[in-house]
Amino acid sequence: AVETYFFEELLSIELVGVLNLGHRFNGIKAGQYPLVLQSLRLVDRLFLGRAMNNKWREQEKETDTMAFDVSKGVLAACFQASLDGAKTEAGKERTDSAALIWRDQKLTETEMVNQLTGFMAGVGNSARGYTDCVAMLCEHPQYQERILAELHQVFTGLAPEAAAAAARRGDAVVLGDTVDPEEFTFDRCQQLEFVQCFISECLRVLSPSTSTAPRYCPKEAEIGGYTIPPETKVLINIWGSHYHPEAFSDPFKFDPDRWNASPEGPAAKLKSNPIGYYPFGFGGHRCLGQRVALNNIVLHVAMLVGKYQVAFAETQKRGFAPGCSRWASKVSSIPWTTKLSEQILGFVEPQAGVHVTLQRRPASGAAIPRP
Repeated sequence: AVETYFFEELLSIELVGVLNLGHRFNGIKAGQYPLVLQSLRLVDRLFLGRAMNNKWREQEKETDTMAFDVSKGVLAACFQASLDGAKTEAGKERTDSAALIWRDQKLTETEMVNQLTGFMAGVGNSARGYTDCVAMLCEHPQYQERILAELHQVFTGLAPEAAAAAARRGDAVVLGDTVDPEEFTFDRCQQLEFVQCFISECLRVLSPSTSTAPRYCPKEAEIGGYTIPPETKVLINIWGSHYHPEAFSDPFKFDPDRWNASPEGPAAKLKSNPIGYYPFGFGGHRCLGQRVALNNIVLHVAMLVGKYQVAFAETQKRGFAPGCSRWASKVSSIPWTTKLSEQILGFVEPQAGVHVTLQRRPASGAAIPRP
């Protein structure tokens, strides 16, 4: 059995490291959290607490302030090392964010380091999003077959009937085996429309954050008949919106097809900004890493389901537990809570982890498509 949340955090920091810093932290290989991830966790927690409290300088514990400064120094040193590497001859070949920002030369080095801090901020929520999807794959195994059929259509070139038959047999779609790595491209992944529908529904029913980051209202305003006093911090209740019947019919039903305008016919394009759906916020201040996070989750789900049949392990804790979300208990058999992250925004995590077993799929005889 594998505890997925621990693994997903290591995978997330690895992906962010490669994409943004051109660096491998090798946490998965070592089987432990790298120092940079531990530092990110602490900085993330204290930063959000400071954002919600104008008096944090007087009220924050001295030990927390010291830990914040040390952790921030660890991150800054990591980012500075990445920028220094981008300046070298070898760095000219790099395509990660740090190298691209350096070559652009529109920011000071201090501004570059600050930008890279922003890129790294989504590690935790990316891991939570991955874990949501793994949990719901186990809760609804019938969707694994539909995802596998779509993988066969997109990556092995099978017709719909043949792809469905291959999925019923459980034939694998494996990168480097039945699929040429050069074919596993961004454009191909965008054709995985049901995978995107499945992920969108996972992020609706188990959104990693229960509320958006706070917004400051400098003067009195009226919204929907309510008066917002001046100098007020305002948050959006994401979960309240995601489970609101006016935004989503039958909101406690897990239904990926709600994201497809024509479930019985050809897949329709995924709605980009449906009313009431805010896993990444909304408007000009939405999460800057939204597309990166979603593309990473698409890749993750595709590679996982293509290679393995996923199921809850016998060790998985099930049923509602005190202090856990009652709404989540209506869509998932395992307990979810906001009490583990110490985050003021209420980040939702599995109380006892997500423990799964992976059964390798048999190889299929599908030919690798060539250009």
